[in-house]
Amino acid sequence: MKTSIVIPTWEAKGRGVELLTSLFGSIKRQTYSDYEVVVSDHSEGDGIKNFCDNHELDILYIKIPKIEVIAQ
Repeated sequence: MKTSIVIPTWEAKGRGVELLTSLFGSIKRQTYSDYEVVVSDHSEGDGIKNFCDNHELDILYIKIPKIEVIAQ
């Protein structure tokens, strides 16, 4: 059975890619290999997406759009 590694992320004040670099490195060092990586990105920019698109891990990237809250 495949295990899902689900990573909610955002820009983290410019440190998002740095944090993902460390996390992806840790995932790649594991001996267990029956997994999928899912990144749920809550960032406004495309830095996280670009990083995931250019990484050697097989990543399912999901962009979560910003939701506007209307005060009543």
